[in-house]
Amino acid sequence: MDLAAAVERWNEHGFVVLPEFLSHADLARGVDTLPAMFPTAADFHDNIDNDRNERFRDEFAGIDNFPFASEELSLLSVHPKVIALARSLLGIDDIRVYSIEAWAKYTGAANYEQALHRDYLNHSLLVPTDDERFKPVEMFIYLSDVPDELGPPGVVSTTQTMNMPALPNWYPKTDGQADPDNLHWVATAGAPELYQSETTAAGPAGTIVAYTTSTFHRGRQLTEPRGARYTIHVNFRPADADWAGRRSWIEASLTDNWQRFVSRASADQLSLFGIPRPGHPYWTEQTLTGVGQRYPGLDLQPWRSALSHKVP
Repeated sequence: MDLAAAVERWNEHGFVVLPEFLSHADLARGVDTLPAMFPTAADFHDNIDNDRNERFRDEFAGIDNFPFASEELSLLSVHPKVIALARSLLGIDDIRVYSIEAWAKYTGAANYEQALHRDYLNHSLLVPTDDERFKPVEMFIYLSDVPDELGPPGVVSTTQTMNMPALPNWYPKTDGQADPDNLHWVATAGAPELYQSETTAAGPAGTIVAYTTSTFHRGRQLTEPRGARYTIHVNFRPADADWAGRRSWIEASLTDNWQRFVSRASADQLSLFGIPRPGHPYWTEQTLTGVGQRYPGLDLQPWRSALSHKVP
């Protein structure tokens, strides 16, 4: 599917599945570093290191937040092809990345089966809007093959849900379920019709599943014996949609992992995190000197070149 067709499907249905959008060559260096971050399928299921395995027995504890111990994986999460896709889907050049997570799941480690829901409650201060100018995009990047047996997400077209209210936000398949701590968040009546219209987003390594925070979706159970799946979850928003967010890059910037990432990232990649592009008025001799001290591995040539060509 080309970008134009992907944008058309995204606009109509609120999601698009792009098999092998990233090639094996695009993935290779990042995927090669995965065993340093997560157990292999064999190591987990043979319980080679019980202490290392323990955190993956919780549904969400298998998540590592950006910047990763693997700088190759950090760079892969903002690969130029991924950035181009986000800009095309959002229809705007000036975008920000507001969350990046790497996630490992293993068959039998935890219950990954979820009810259909939207992500806006923990991605935004507000509620979803139909205005195309303000929609964020969430992406799953498959680092390994994710067939039906390895729990690809289920996604429902927004053509089926566009008139649903902001709350409740979670719809179980059967009646009688509720969240005692958030009584209005979870529907007490089941919505089996949503599950019947669900698309299962299976795909090979390199597949990208893109959807909005107003798109109903869910995690699904892994059933393949001794199975494992590895993904990156990366989220973008228009630069001026300040009500959407999930991670503080300022806090992340205090880590050694961030230093390693910055030393290899391009000016375009860094702009996703709010670092001004070359030519922005922020950049002066004074700020360039200071940023060079803070990030000694960063090649400041693009910013210096733009400054030297600035008309007084």
